[in-house]
Amino acid sequence: MVWFRIDSASKVSYLGSLWAGVFGNPIVIDAVLTGEQRNNALDPLKSGGVFVNANIAAAYLGMGAFAAWNLARAYGLRALRVVALLLWIAVFFTGSKAGFVLALGLPLAIAAWQLTQSLSTSVKIAVVACCVTLVITSGYLLASFDAVPIGAAEDGLSAEITETALVRFSIWSYAASAFFEAPLLGQGFGGWQEGYGTYATALGIDPDFPPHNTLIYLWSQSGALALLFGLGFMTTIVWSGLRLMTLRNPEIRSLGICLVLVSGWLFVHGLGENWGVVGEPRQQVLFAALLGLTLARYHAILNEEKRA
Repeated sequence: MVWFRIDSASKVSYLGSLWAGVFGNPIVIDAVLTGEQRNNALDPLKSGGVFVNANIAAAYLGMGAFAAWNLARAYGLRALRVVALLLWIAVFFTGSKAGFVLALGLPLAIAAWQLTQSLSTSVKIAVVACCVTLVITSGYLLASFDAVPIGAAEDGLSAEITETALVRFSIWSYAASAFFEAPLLGQGFGGWQEGYGTYATALGIDPDFPPHNTLIYLWSQSGALALLFGLGFMTTIVWSGLRLMTLRNPEIRSLGICLVLVSGWLFVHGLGENWGVVGEPRQQVLFAALLGLTLARYHAILNEEKRA
C-alpha cells in the first residue's frame, strides 16, 4: 500500500501481474487496465494496494485498524496494537480524502461521547448528533472531490473541482426528482441506470454514474421500506455499540467502542460510495465477524453475571 503510493510504476506492474488476480477480481483488474472501467487505482496520487479503488482500501484498512486496536485493549494483546497503528498509518497513504477525515474524526467523536457521560441524555444526543453531522459532511464533501489531484495548477484544480462537484450535484439533483416521482416503490433494479442515463445524456455528462450513496441505492432498488429498514439497521448497530460502551465490564466496553468505530466507518463512508449497507465482500467479513464476536461475548458475560 505505502510503497505503491511512493512508486506508481510498481503499482502498475503489480496490477499487470498474475498476483493481482489472486487477491482481486481478474476481470475487474483487466477492465481497469484497458480503460473499460473507471477507477482510481492508476492515479499516481492514489494507492489501493491489492484493491483497484483507494476508497475501498482506506475503509478496509481503517476498519481493520480500529478493530485491531480495540481487540488489543479487550484482550491485552500488545502486539496487535502495533498492527493497528501500521494499518491506521496506511490509510493516509491511500490518497482517500474521506478516509483521512474518518481516520481522525471517528476517534474524536468517540472521545467526545465519553466526555459527555456525566451529562444528561439530551446533551449526549446533541453532542453525538453534532459529531456525526460533522464527520458525515466532511467525509462526503471530500469524497466528492476525491478525484482532484493534489498539487495541480490553480486553474486546473479549480476546473476539476468544479467539474467533479457538478457531476455529484447532478446525481443528487436527479435522485431528489426521481424520489418524488416514485417515493414508495423506488425505481426497481436497473431503474437508476435507465433513468439517470437518460437524465445525464440530456445534460451532456457521463450517463454511467451510480448513486454514490447507500441510502439512495436502497430506495432506488427496493423502495422506501428498504430505505427505512436500512436506516433502522444502521441506527440499531451504532446505538447498541454506544450502549455497550457504558457498561462496567472492560471487555464489553472495548468491544462496544470497536463496534461503533468499525460500523461508523462502514456506514458513513458508504454515503459517498456504492458498496451497500454492509459493505463490499471483504468489508462484510470483517464487520460480520466483529458483530458476531461482540454479541456472543456480551451474552456470555451476561449469563455468567446472572449465575454469579
